[in-house]
Amino acid sequence: MFLTKKALIKAVLVVLLFFVLGGICLSLSWLMGIIGAEDKLILAIGVIAFPYGIFLGLMKLYAEGNKIFSSGMKLVRRELKPAQFLREYESLKASELVVCKPSISVLQLVMVAQMLLDERDKELGTVEEMLSAVGDKHKNYVKLLKVSCLFDLGRTEEAETLFCELQGQKLDLRCRAMVDLILKSDRAVAMGDYKIAEAYLLRRLDQRLDNLGMLSLHFSLGSIYEKLQDTERAIEHYEYCVENGGETALVNKARALIKELKG
Repeated sequence: MFLTKKALIKAVLVVLLFFVLGGICLSLSWLMGIIGAEDKLILAIGVIAFPYGIFLGLMKLYAEGNKIFSSGMKLVRRELKPAQFLREYESLKASELVVCKPSISVLQLVMVAQMLLDERDKELGTVEEMLSAVGDKHKNYVKLLKVSCLFDLGRTEEAETLFCELQGQKLDLRCRAMVDLILKSDRAVAMGDYKIAEAYLLRRLDQRLDNLGMLSLHFSLGSIYEKLQDTERAIEHYEYCVENGGETALVNKARALIKELKG
C-alpha cells in the first residue's frame, strides 16, 4: 500500500463528515424528544452515521492506498504500457508517503512490466524483493514465480532444483495451478518438450484473456513453432505481437524474428 498525506487527510475528512452528521442527528433527536416530537428516523441516522463513517473512511484509505495497483492493471495488462506504469511506480515511491509498503500484487505487476521491457535482471530482482517482503502464507507462490522467471532466463538447473523442492511441499490451490502452468509451459519449453507446451498454450488461446495474456501466448507460440521449424506458423504468431504488442519490447523482438525467419 502506498498512502500519501493527501489521501490520509481525505479519509479522515470522510470520517469527520459522518461524525458531524451523526452528532447533528442525535442532537436533533434529543431536542425533539424534549418537546415530545421524537423522530426515530433521525435517531437511527445519528446512530448509524458513526460506524458507517468509520467504514467509509477505511474503504477510502484502501482505495487511495491501492491506486497504483488499479493503474498498473490498466497500463500493464490492458493498454500494454509497462514503461508508463514503472514511471508512476518509481515516482510514487520517491514521493512523501505516510505508508510505503508495496503489496505482492503491485510487485507482480512491476515484475511483468520489467519482463515486457526485456529488463530481465531487474525482473529477477523484483522477485527477490517479493520474497523478502512476503509472509509465509504466500512464500511458495512467490518462489514459483521465481521458478518461472529462472526457466525463462535459461537458468534451467537452478529453476529445476527449486521447482522439485516446492513440489515436495503441501501447496494450496493457487500454487498447484501455478505448478501445472510451469510444468506445461516454462519447464516444458526449457526441457525441449515443445509439443506439450504447444498443446497447453493452444488450449489457453480459447479462453477469454486480457491483452497481456494474449500477447504472451502468441509470443510463446511463435517461439515454440520457430523451434519446431514451422516457419509459417511462427511468423503468424509473431505478426500478432507486432500488431498488438503496444509499447512493449516484444514488438521489436517479434519484428526482428520475423525478418530473420523470412530472410
